[in-house]
Amino acid sequence: MQFEVMRDLLSPNHIVTCWERGELLGHIVIADRLLYLNSNAIEEAKETLLVQHSPKSTSLGVTSIG
Repeated sequence: MQFEVMRDLLSPNHIVTCWERGELLGHIVIADRLLYLNSNAIEEAKETLLVQHSPKSTSLGVTSIG
């Protein structure tokens, strides 16, 4: 599983995406104000995506933090 962190140019947010074998599994949007309050927000988003998209999990979706 691969992760990519991008800055959203249209809003004050960051987007953490999760990929496996070239397929997008999901993403989490993190508000910049949350990053200011919690410097671990990106790592926590990655952990959340890992749990959501592990072989034991069957739900796919989009989560927004902040």
